[in-house]
This record gives sequence, C-alpha cells and structure tokens, in this order.
Amino acid sequence: MSHFKMKNILHLDGIAGLVVGILLLLLNDWVSHLYNLPTSMILFLATMNAYYGVYALSLAFSKIRQARLITLLIFANIIWAALCCALVVYYMQTASIIGLVFISLEGIFVTFLAYFEWRNKDLLSTPNNTWKNIM
Repeated sequence: MSHFKMKNILHLDGIAGLVVGILLLLLNDWVSHLYNLPTSMILFLATMNAYYGVYALSLAFSKIRQARLITLLIFANIIWAALCCALVVYYMQTASIIGLVFISLEGIFVTFLAYFEWRNKDLLSTPNNTWKNIM
C-alpha cells in the first residue's frame, strides 16, 4: 500500500467511527427497532464509536504521532472487534438479522483496520511533515 494511502487510513478510521457514532445517536430509536436491540445498547454503541472516532481523528491530524498512541488505537480496534463478536453471540436469539449483520460487519471492518495499522504502525507514527517529503 502506498504511503499516501497509509496516511489516510487514520482518517478513514476516525471518520468511520465518528460518522457511525453520530448516525446511531441521531437515529437511535429507529436503529433500535431495526436491529431489535435495546435503545441503551444502541446509545452505548453510538457513544463508543463517537469517542473512538474523535480519538482516531485526533491522531490523524496530529503533527507528531507517537507509536504508543497508534498502538493504543490498534488495541482499541481489536477490543471493539471482540466486543462485536460477543454482542452477536449474546443477542443471536433476539436481534434482527440486519442488526447481527451490521454488528458483524463492523467487527470485520475494525479487524482489517487493526491489521493494516499494525503492519504500518512505524510509518503511521512518523511526523506529518514527513509526508510532504514523501509526496
């Protein structure tokens, strides 16, 4: 993957989390009905996605990205993927197929993000001004 695309993965990660969080907050009653999950669970998912999105975007726009902060982001993705799996198993009998699919897809998505960020954490932790030299 090119340096330019790897730089943008943090933006993708953050925007995805923030957009999902905001949409779930705004549409929580509708999504709760669609997913057949309690509103409190939708609000939990929304809040965690929004917090995560803000953190990832703060890293994406940071002038200097420390490797330990990138690693924290990677572990957050792994934990979130595991939580998605646990939610699918826990709500298997009660959630709608749409809800189970969306939560599963979110888990798969963040797993891929964690993988690409892990493989490129050294590149991602370089100062942003280095990107100007690469491109």
